[in-house]
Amino acid sequence: RGYLMSNYAKFVRPGYTRVDATANPKTNVYVSAYSGSGKTIIVAVNTGNNNATQQFALENVSVTSVTPYVTSENDNLAAKPSVTLNPDIDAFKFILPAKSVVTFVSN
Repeated sequence: RGYLMSNYAKFVRPGYTRVDATANPKTNVYVSAYSGSGKTIIVAVNTGNNNATQQFALENVSVTSVTPYVTSENDNLAAKPSVTLNPDIDAFKFILPAKSVVTFVSN
């Protein structure tokens, strides 16, 4: 439980503002987003028993890449390689592990 809370507490800091995000873009996937201190933070939760490929589109921000931090059955807030946004559509895709929380931090 501590690692799950860390996906929020470590990255969504006091003074950050929650921004619009599609809360439930597909079955078993829940998303919230935050902005502050020049960063954009996206928290995605996959409550399903299977991996879920999810596209994240960012609007009105100048972000070129994000670093995912994964908490799952196999990872405890583990930093994964940065993901570069497709500049043509300001979006990226990521495979959310089953029963996981993934926090994306803009670089």
